[in-house]
Amino acid sequence: MKDLVDKLKASGVIVMGGRADVHHNIDARKYLAEEEMAVFPDEYFSLVKYSNGLRSDKGELYAILPLDDNRNFKDAVRMNEELDREDYDTVSVLGETSYDYLVYDNSVSQYQLRDKIKDDVVFSFSSIIQAVEYMFL
Repeated sequence: MKDLVDKLKASGVIVMGGRADVHHNIDARKYLAEEEMAVFPDEYFSLVKYSNGLRSDKGELYAILPLDDNRNFKDAVRMNEELDREDYDTVSVLGETSYDYLVYDNSVSQYQLRDKIKDDVVFSFSSIIQAVEYMFL
């Protein structure tokens, strides 16, 4: 993940959050499990350890509890609650572009860009690295 974050930094066009507190990650996992919502994938938690949120003119990767961050990243847990998807127990929304949501579908173990209106799969990825590179680079 550090290599990906370094590559994103080098691009110079991405706003990056600070490191997520490990306790925030643990709290988010517990809360999602208690609410019977899909828990975010381990890769996502690994990425936010290096950059708690990413944003460019192309899209945004949500942050975990960005309480002390003045970059105004959207909170991943709150966004999943607000979207209130029917498949909230298997699908996590991790970010967005103008037209699509970046989701992780636990039932097929894939990251997917899904159309915001129709929820159709536009692209699928086997890793968060591929998804983030597609969205931001």
